[in-house]
Amino acid sequence: MYAQVVPLRRMPRALSVLDYRIPRGMKVHAGSLVQIPFRTRKIFGVVNALSKTTHVPEKSLQDVQNVFGSKPLLSEPQLHLAQDIARRYATPLPTVMTATCPPLQSRKLKTIKISALTPPPKHGFESRYLWYRDTKEKHRWFGEHWPKDDEQILIIVPEKWHLHEWEDIVGTHVTLSSDLSPKEHFERYFTIRNGEIPLILGTKIALFAPYKNLTHIIVDFEHSPHHKNWDQAPRYHARDAAVQLAELWQCPVTIMSHTPSVESAARLTAHSFMRTHTETPQKHIRIIDLKEEHQKKNFGIFSDAAHEAIARAIEERKDILVMVHRRGAYTAVSCRDCGRIERCANCSLPLIYHEQDKQLHCHPCHRTQPLRETCAFCRGPRMVFRGVGTQAVEDAVRAILQSSPYTVHRADADSDIPRFDVERPAAVVGTSRALSLVRWGRMGLVIFNDIDGFLSLPEYRATAEFVGLVRDIQYLAPAHAAILLQTREPQRLVLGALQSGGLGEWYREELSLRQQLHYPPFWSILKLTYWGPSYDDAFRAATEMTAKLQRLTEGAKNAMLTHPYAAHPAIRKGLHGIVVLLRTPTPVILDQLALAEGWKVDVDPLQLLS
Repeated sequence: MYAQVVPLRRMPRALSVLDYRIPRGMKVHAGSLVQIPFRTRKIFGVVNALSKTTHVPEKSLQDVQNVFGSKPLLSEPQLHLAQDIARRYATPLPTVMTATCPPLQSRKLKTIKISALTPPPKHGFESRYLWYRDTKEKHRWFGEHWPKDDEQILIIVPEKWHLHEWEDIVGTHVTLSSDLSPKEHFERYFTIRNGEIPLILGTKIALFAPYKNLTHIIVDFEHSPHHKNWDQAPRYHARDAAVQLAELWQCPVTIMSHTPSVESAARLTAHSFMRTHTETPQKHIRIIDLKEEHQKKNFGIFSDAAHEAIARAIEERKDILVMVHRRGAYTAVSCRDCGRIERCANCSLPLIYHEQDKQLHCHPCHRTQPLRETCAFCRGPRMVFRGVGTQAVEDAVRAILQSSPYTVHRADADSDIPRFDVERPAAVVGTSRALSLVRWGRMGLVIFNDIDGFLSLPEYRATAEFVGLVRDIQYLAPAHAAILLQTREPQRLVLGALQSGGLGEWYREELSLRQQLHYPPFWSILKLTYWGPSYDDAFRAATEMTAKLQRLTEGAKNAMLTHPYAAHPAIRKGLHGIVVLLRTPTPVILDQLALAEGWKVDVDPLQLLS
């Protein structure tokens, strides 16, 4: 008998599964955790399948060295999920398996007992959606679906800070997220496998834990882009993987949010919340027209209405949050004479000025350069700053609050985690990172200093992500908190929808636009990015891939292929990036592409440019 083993280490796709001989008397199952010889050392692996035959010559075969536990570590549904994820996202199966396992040590494994898998009650697969309005409604729903003692329920949230709300709801539970220590990860991994605690809370990595009898899956805040594994392979979406896992376990899955993603809204068109208007405006949202402020000669960061709202918050000793689109002090430096913008010599993106070191920074390339007093192109002396970032807004807030008892903090990728004084109110200036750090119970005012920066991004998901961000704040902030949106385009449909609380018209327009442009949820997007040592090498590989995709989709109806274009930024870590984009009504089978090293695969990406 032979075991087809997935090594728990980095391997090329062609060597994802290796054959080993099972010694006489050793009990090995599909899903068993084993130790195998690999080159000059022993490594861990998971048995993918058993076979009576092998194509490997007998003299080249090696024996499985050890098996941990008499029962399989992974159930059949968990094995199939890993296999399907690897296939769909063109990722080596060992990469998927390794990402889901804790650091393993033979010494620790010898003390672990792996219990028998319990066949779960056959609830049958069903995909449901809960569109809740507030925390109370979510609490009430979960109380009605409280699990039995022997049933495992998995609750997935986008980021670790979202776990806190669920921890107050569920009582005894085990959490699983990527920031655990090796010891914590190991212990919780086997706690879940043996079914010792039925309620599991986690981020997307928890989808791959070794469940014993999974009976219900919940995906909360499903609109959040953080459910997408965008920065490393496999680039899966937790919502899609959860539905797939529920089908494999034949259990119900509940997708939920206070604001459905556009993808989910496509199936909720008959929902009562899809009406255009609600009875009451949403949490004091106010739209501020910056053009009117300019007519009043107010060219500062904050409008008159914002100054008045800050004064009220100071009087009531409420916390203040100012949302800014970009970090740094100013988002561009340009010449007033010729209009030239200072750009990164490596990737050509505009450089961002940081006040702390008086340098121009390129965030993607991690490069800096001094600020020039004259234009490098026309030698003009009139260099001006454009667009404010978190540092400039922080300085403005400090100036306003200098005679008040407030502490002022900045929350972006360049700052430390704020430490609040319990006795004093606080003002926080930050990017979306600030949402996990502020004291929502004490929040009295939220100001978006310039929402046009959020909405002007040339990405098809930009508006939806902004809606999700504002609605997150509405959900988290107290009922009395005021929200001010400063903009130069107050006539945007999305702003009226946010102010009234009736998102139906905006959803319908967004879905219509996506359908016309052949974007998800109506079509699937395959984004292939090649990173090569030179532009010519990358463009040559992308041209060959385009020809291959043309042949592959030649008989397919409605396939739309975008010819190669430069990634954004075009150079990253010394490599040149070229993107090939394919839109099809159904996902492409990537096994037919035989992707070489250097290709990055993203199915239904969050961004098309970067």
